Amino acid sequence: MATHPDGFRLEGPLAAAQSTGPRTVLYEGPVRGLCPFAPRNSNTMAAAALAAPSLGFDRVIGVLVADRSLTDMHVVDVELSGPPGPTGRSFAVHTHRENPAEPGAVTGSATVTAFWRSLLGCSQLPSRPGIHIC
Repeated sequence: MATHPDGFRLEGPLAAAQSTGPRTVLYEGPVRGLCPFAPRNSNTMAAAALAAPSLGFDRVIGVLVADRSLTDMHVVDVELSGPPGPTGRSFAVHTHRENPAEPGAVTGSATVTAFWRSLLGCSQLPSRPGIHIC
């Protein structure tokens, strides 16, 4: 996840992290280590850890990037890959989302609408017990 340094609300050791150039990696490692120090900036990564129970918070890797060129958006890249199959090739998916955001905002302007539409979409599914990712 990348955004302008003013869009972060960091705590603990990450609060002292400084953006040393136009693009600085503030954290790269297990999502479990990121969430306590960036609770308002790690939601997508935490959701990925929940959606991948075989990996969880310890094996999903999160990267938090301060990028001074991103004055009006948050960028979320998600990369997934599976183990090599019989041919030696792996399944892979890469998504790139640019969410418009006011300067210094923690949440992008499209987030609330996207979340609401997801809830509405889930409400149309047959009722089943448990957590469902739509």
